[in-house]
Amino acid sequence: MFQSQMSVDISGLSQAEDLCSFGMQLFYATGHTFNTEATISNSDIKDFMYVTIRHNQVLTPNEWYAISRVKSISLLFSNGAQYFCSPSRNGRIDYFSISLCASNSDRSTLAYAVHQTFSRLLEAALSVILFEVNGYYMFSFAERKERQLSSIVFSNWFSLPDIIDIEFLIRIDAANFKGDCARDFFYDFEYAIARSYYIYPISYEYAGYEMFPPKLLCGIEKDLIDRETVNEIVKENYLLPLREYRDDYIFEEDGNQEMQSFSTDDFSLELLEIEMEAAEADEEEMLTEDDDLTCEEYDPIEDDDYINDLDEELFSDPIKMLKWIEKHSR
Repeated sequence: MFQSQMSVDISGLSQAEDLCSFGMQLFYATGHTFNTEATISNSDIKDFMYVTIRHNQVLTPNEWYAISRVKSISLLFSNGAQYFCSPSRNGRIDYFSISLCASNSDRSTLAYAVHQTFSRLLEAALSVILFEVNGYYMFSFAERKERQLSSIVFSNWFSLPDIIDIEFLIRIDAANFKGDCARDFFYDFEYAIARSYYIYPISYEYAGYEMFPPKLLCGIEKDLIDRETVNEIVKENYLLPLREYRDDYIFEEDGNQEMQSFSTDDFSLELLEIEMEAAEADEEEMLTEDDDLTCEEYDPIEDDDYINDLDEELFSDPIKMLKWIEKHSR
């Protein structure tokens, strides 16, 4: 079971000597661990690769390049099944801190490559890495799946004042997450600070049906805008996350293929128009039905007489009122 340690002094977060100390103080303060010392502190990347995890897999040149940009790595702690309410449900979460040698333009790309590589080599299927680049911090979540590939989810990059802000610390407080098993806890932690486009992924359909004003494709307004303009508006909304995050925008390979599969051709736009026109027709039909209700069908005086006939005791006795409602609702 995890309990919040928010009552401890968090002023030391801004005075931590290095990333390893900062990570341990942060996760201790937010209840993710009861340990105050890291399992492995500030290890050289080669020592970590060959001595600590002793991997026996072949790495690609791109993976070696990403690994070479790691300045230091620490295994902060591991939370196995014994840390959760259901020890019988296997699972473990490894927490790391990694300082990267990167620029603001390639920090997210490098972090993705590093976490994807390490996730393939680690024993635990679930891992969390606190990345640091030039004084900014990002949380990365990896879940290893089939073919040794992992699903990677990033948080935003945060400055030190952002992280030690009390509202942010409450967001990542372990007391707010499910403690039944490692996977449930991992998902709750991930959801708490994931980038918005992971939580609300934007597809072409979403951009078309949710962001684009339905009225624009119905009635007279439809004649004021051509097909090409419709296409451009939907595309602009579809690219909002990329425009917001710029170089930090990262999507999975599967997500990239999915994005390419969406189409803005004439057929897709015709379907969009058909659905919007159907919605307009339904709306008009509902309005017509409302107009058919005449004053003769509704007599407010009868309703007043009906209420006046009620015994006054019903309003002062809830039990009698419930019995009366049950009797007249049959």
